Amino acid sequence: MQKEADISESPEHLRIEQENQILQAETTRHVVERSELEELKADMQKMKDVQDGMESIKTDYMQLVDLEEIREMKNTLKQELEEFSKLKDIMLKNRK
Repeated sequence: MQKEADISESPEHLRIEQENQILQAETTRHVVERSELEELKADMQKMKDVQDGMESIKTDYMQLVDLEEIREMKNTLKQELEEFSKLKDIMLKNRK
């Protein structure tokens, strides 16, 4: 028993115990850091998914806007053609 007490108090044993404590603390820190990195990676993926969804919505919206613009242009052209047709009729009547 006396020999065990001497070993546990020896400088070599104390140094090894201190190194083990340091290694345990570093391991715990690495586990926490790894967990935080995985959470950040998951958050970044969610943000990318949201961004992709927003891009899809933007594309759909732009197509809709373009379609609405085309409809407006068609209506404007139709009105101009009607006015032109009226002017043509007036001119033809005035010729007679």
